[in-house]
Amino acid sequence: MRLSSGDHAGRASARTRHRKWLRSGLAAVLSMATLAALAAPASATDTMPWGGQYADTSHPEQSAGANQPYQHGYTGLDILNWNPDADKDSEYLRSRVPLQTRIAANAATQKDPNLPADTEMFNLAGDYGNAFFESFHDNSVFSQYLFNYWQYTDYYGTWHGQPTANVPKSLYDEKAQSDWTQKWFEFGTLNLPNAAYTNVAHKNGAKSIATIFYSGNDRGEQTYKDLLQGKRADGTYPVADKLVEIAKYYGFDGYFVNQESSVNSADVPAYQDFMKQIIDQGIYIQWYDSATYPNGGVSYQNMFNDANSPWVQDPNKGKISDSIFLNYWFSGNMLQDSADHAKSLGIDPKYAVFAGIEAGQKKFGSIASNANYMNVNLDADGKPYVSLAALGTDFVSHELGDDKKVYPKYQNQVFDRERRLWTGSSTGEKGTTDISDPYIDDGTSSDSWKGFASQIAERSVIGGPVFSTSFNTGHGLEWRDNGEQTSNQQWGNINLQDILPTWQWWIDADSDPLQADFDYGKKYEAAPRFNYTKVGGYEGGDSLVLSGKLSSDNTVRLYKTDLSVAAGSKVELTYNKLNSDDSKLQLGLIFADDTKTIVPVDMADGGASNGWKTATVDLSQYAGKKIATLGLIVKAGANPIDNYQVNIGKITVTDGAAYTPAAPTNFQVERAYANSDELTVKWDLADYSTAKNYLLYLDNTFLGGRYDDTLYVKHLPAKTGTLKLYAVGADGSRSLAAEAPLNEERPCLA
Repeated sequence: MRLSSGDHAGRASARTRHRKWLRSGLAAVLSMATLAALAAPASATDTMPWGGQYADTSHPEQSAGANQPYQHGYTGLDILNWNPDADKDSEYLRSRVPLQTRIAANAATQKDPNLPADTEMFNLAGDYGNAFFESFHDNSVFSQYLFNYWQYTDYYGTWHGQPTANVPKSLYDEKAQSDWTQKWFEFGTLNLPNAAYTNVAHKNGAKSIATIFYSGNDRGEQTYKDLLQGKRADGTYPVADKLVEIAKYYGFDGYFVNQESSVNSADVPAYQDFMKQIIDQGIYIQWYDSATYPNGGVSYQNMFNDANSPWVQDPNKGKISDSIFLNYWFSGNMLQDSADHAKSLGIDPKYAVFAGIEAGQKKFGSIASNANYMNVNLDADGKPYVSLAALGTDFVSHELGDDKKVYPKYQNQVFDRERRLWTGSSTGEKGTTDISDPYIDDGTSSDSWKGFASQIAERSVIGGPVFSTSFNTGHGLEWRDNGEQTSNQQWGNINLQDILPTWQWWIDADSDPLQADFDYGKKYEAAPRFNYTKVGGYEGGDSLVLSGKLSSDNTVRLYKTDLSVAAGSKVELTYNKLNSDDSKLQLGLIFADDTKTIVPVDMADGGASNGWKTATVDLSQYAGKKIATLGLIVKAGANPIDNYQVNIGKITVTDGAAYTPAAPTNFQVERAYANSDELTVKWDLADYSTAKNYLLYLDNTFLGGRYDDTLYVKHLPAKTGTLKLYAVGADGSRSLAAEAPLNEERPCLA
């Protein structure tokens, strides 16, 4: 995956007749030969910091805080000498959510029951916005990119360059220099994942992957030899152990190794041993189809064969890495041969071989397109030969351009494009695919793009006796608690993203299916096809809204589950219905022992709720069963309802046990900064089985949150008051508040 500087700094636009370099957070996936042919000037997209030329100028608070912790890059020497006490901002940039276990596959409840559940997806993409200095946990920005399709993702690799620690931001100020792309020496060869993205990946059962990148011309003097330095007398490598230590400290799961400069043939065995030392300690590695075996030269094979398989499975040494990301120019025969080669080595092709898709370059076009690449992965029975890997899926956000992507009013376009990329339909309508990109006309037809979901079966972690969601997507234009606004500031914090609906969307109706959307409140501009009244969230930034003409019963499948029903089980549904009619709102349950039957359970009649209202239903009659699908039924009345709308603010399934955590202990202000309204707080972290998140307030104003033992606050709305910290349980309930006084005499740090 050949790039310009910064792992990501050049991204080739996917126009067949027009290509230009985009200075962006993700690079195009190109061969060296192709890259050499594309010598066009750079133009800015999303690598520059918020608050400057590319920010929403109506919201200056989007700029980074002067002391805001952000993740940086690492050279080989940095890795060799790494220790957490000396690493800049390390205590604020850890992921603390443990990797959750996904429930067993159940083909009968998949949208496509014939789809094999063992095909995996490696998603290599940027996080929030990819600015070099802004790999934050969170920021005051609604328009940052937040990934929403974890149910189709097994591995998420953060893909963008990061300057090393203490590199001054001024070096990348357009006014201060002519060509930042020449500052290659400033970038680390190792980029760690954004800790917030790791947290939400783990919450959804996906692994989080760092990147190691070498090429011939954009890491200065850094080469793969830095990884092999200091070889011990016992033949082991100290940098390998440090990479294991770094992964465990920061809480991520593995490394994507993109070795795109030649390896000296004499060093090939050592490089293998180096990687084996890492994977033998339980750290995942995916190798890119670049340097070959045994001569070490870069030669893209576009298939799994004898020239690259020893980087995954060596006939003498055994397992070297977990998998390979194949370069992009393959045919169906090549993928079939790749699967056969993996089997000949005794390894599972679905686990070990990933066919690369150039999402960020080719987007939705079907001429020499991703759609064709996807299609050739299918055998005569429509089953994938190997797994899939995509580079650049965040193009759905960044390619709106600087004139749109930073503004909240254009985010509905991002949501539609991302839905289309993953499901095949921007609207989520059953059985539809989009013919052209409604926001970027690339001059090509795209009727063959069926979405990654056409080959990747949906996954879920929702099992056991309890589940709760407020449909929080992880960003908003305000924050609400119990339907009341507790912050009027926009925000982006993927740490606070709930487990989102498994399907966007799966709505069955005989006629006039309702439309589904996430409602972010009165400030939100929804896509033009919607005409609902903006209500906003019940808890967090948004709610789920179902709206449109109601002329027949609508069954809305929401979550793939393996929820156990006990004698004390119940469901609480918080909803907001503005108008009265003769419809009904029901649960739609599919039980594991009869997946062909949807069981309706009455929740609410069609009367107006007069604000948010919570209905509760007893499930004890189903004790001993397993809920395999959790959904809703909007039951139509006697006559069509032209402007039906209901907002779903929260759904909670419990078994009647107590899940409210204890109040946090040892909560205190850790540090405040001179001439600033920034501070950090800390507390004792409870086990994830007890507390799923923490939320911080100043009096009754929401400040932020995440599952951690520390939190940075960029902007205090007042100089005095009481800081309040709540722990959130598995059923969505909150602990009593731990309190700490905020006063103007608090000790400050310069």
